[in-house]
Amino acid sequence: IREKFSKIVILDVSPSLLEQAQRRVDAMGLNDIVEIVEEDFTSEEAFKSLPAKGTVDVVTMSYSLSMIPDKEAAVKNAASLLKPNGQGTICVADFFELPTCMVRKENPSSGVTRMARKAESIFHREWFARDHVYLLNEEVISHFDEYTTKLWDERERGQVPFLPFLQPFHGVLMAESK
Repeated sequence: IREKFSKIVILDVSPSLLEQAQRRVDAMGLNDIVEIVEEDFTSEEAFKSLPAKGTVDVVTMSYSLSMIPDKEAAVKNAASLLKPNGQGTICVADFFELPTCMVRKENPSSGVTRMARKAESIFHREWFARDHVYLLNEEVISHFDEYTTKLWDERERGQVPFLPFLQPFHGVLMAESK
């Protein structure tokens, strides 16, 4: 890890998740390059504890963007940290809504299948919202286009542990700085 990174910042609003992260950092012996920060990433206060804007190589969000209420601010802040001109990359792995093309009227599938997909989309959205997880939709993804250039956007169905019938879309989105 030291060969690739001179500094790693782990930021979250959850003290318990940060405690777990700290235990892992300690176990890996990476305290000299890893900083743990408890802060809201959508807040300007976060920038007091983060590297300077325009200096970061990579920002990752692993199953966290779907839990951030102000997704646009999170994407904007992540993009602002990146080195400019394609030298910085944002990587997001998260849960996504069914792609719009699977539930809209233009979908070539039959009416019944289209209705089933729409019902499935509503079920997934409501199910995850119970745990304050708001599936990423096309509007959220469009925020990346405002601040970055998309490199990769791939989604596929995946199971949720203990609930094999629930198969939401998981995906990875990668974008580079403008």
